[in-house]
Amino acid sequence: YREYFELSGDLDLLPKIKELVQIYFEYIQFNVHFTAYTDNVEACSSLVNLLIPYLNEEEKAWYLSERERMWEKALMLRAEKTF
Repeated sequence: YREYFELSGDLDLLPKIKELVQIYFEYIQFNVHFTAYTDNVEACSSLVNLLIPYLNEEEKAWYLSERERMWEKALMLRAEKTF
């Protein structure tokens, strides 16, 4: 979705991208399938960057706050990784 949206600018993708980002926020908080150890964290963060210009102020604040929380969790889990 990220690459396609970057290339196409298809605004019809925004609802799906929002949904995916919200799901990844949850996956990373609970480290579902070790998501926090993958580059999906970086991908999710870049999706947030793509969304920002299309969000209202309340949504921007929420997505940026959740992204920060996601990064904190992922970095903590990565630092504790033992395998």
